[in-house]
Amino acid sequence: MDQIHWRPDSWREHETLQTPVYSDPDNLRTNEAWLKAAPGLIGFAEIDRLASDLRGVAEGRALVVQGGDCAETFRDFNEDHVSGTVDLLGALADDLEAATGVKVHALARLAGQYGKPRSKATETIDRIELPSYYGDIVNDPRFDASSRAPDCERMRTAYLYAAATLNRLHSNEISACTASSRPIYASHEALLLNYEEALVRRAPDGRSYLTSGHFVWVGERTRGIDEGHVEFLRGLENPIGVKIGPSTDPETLLGLMNVLDPERIPGHLTLIARLGADKVAEVLPPLLDAALADGRKLVWMSDPMHGNTEALPGGRKTRRLERLVDEARTYLTIHRERGSWPGGFHLEMTGEAVCECVGAGVTAADVETSDRYLTACDPRLNADQVGAFVRALRGDIEAASVAGSFRARTAA
Repeated sequence: MDQIHWRPDSWREHETLQTPVYSDPDNLRTNEAWLKAAPGLIGFAEIDRLASDLRGVAEGRALVVQGGDCAETFRDFNEDHVSGTVDLLGALADDLEAATGVKVHALARLAGQYGKPRSKATETIDRIELPSYYGDIVNDPRFDASSRAPDCERMRTAYLYAAATLNRLHSNEISACTASSRPIYASHEALLLNYEEALVRRAPDGRSYLTSGHFVWVGERTRGIDEGHVEFLRGLENPIGVKIGPSTDPETLLGLMNVLDPERIPGHLTLIARLGADKVAEVLPPLLDAALADGRKLVWMSDPMHGNTEALPGGRKTRRLERLVDEARTYLTIHRERGSWPGGFHLEMTGEAVCECVGAGVTAADVETSDRYLTACDPRLNADQVGAFVRALRGDIEAASVAGSFRARTAA
């Protein structure tokens, strides 16, 4: 990886959005030093294995699915929650393998998805204004001044929870104790760079690996090409992702590709399209055309969740399954028309019996009144809804995969 003028801490020389301000700089440095001295959470060889797997996706020989919590919480850490997510993700991968006949790799939004970007720095309830909840790695969702104050001690807690979760993922691979014995890789948004920087480790050959996750991504709100998050990610050996929203234009996309994948390594960069059902047909084609003309081998994924969130009259956020299917179907159609490889899907979901999204037997009224609305941030699909999503798209997935496979074969 090109590391000219890059260091794990060079992001500090750039504007860095969505970053908390801690009240005690000395305590922040103490916690960063503790993390730097701690063992890395993930080995270099595991990250290299994922890089090889994603190369296969970029070259049209495999697919990838990514799924899990919108925001992991410390309170929900338990065997049932982690196993439920892993089992559901494995079942989703199995279903897609059956539909396409190609290998499907699995990325779990686990063991690090503790931070959440927010559209507003503060929120007001009953005329009281407090900092927004930025995920358990930063502050607490309870609405009082003490809970909402950024607390750097939470980085240590996140590390320990992540380590325990990774042990569970490893046990899945070793003992095949879940529905699917495929490797489950850990992924999260690399949002809190104080934490991420402290978990960079240098291999004997000089390459820098982020050991907090196998795969990390930069979000729609923090992907500024001259900003801290892109600066941090550009020097890593890990496969990385970029969320692509409706404001992205081809020039911006090509600039990000050049900064984040300067050596044009197949599969190193994943573009995660989160455009919305109403905008995907307009926004995706020029972006996909620009990427195809550039010629590098990327992984494309559809994230139909984040562009289709709405607020119900009672205030709860939800997502309608039919809208998710509409965006994913259009995404697949656009790839099929160009003979390009559709890559895979990025879903927020849980194995718990939640009532947060509308569809597959769940109504908007159910969501508004249910005591199973448990998410710490955005609404997630439950297992029945994930199954309905795949069934609704099975023919489109098969058709897009066949078209993309033909292009990959003829280009080989």
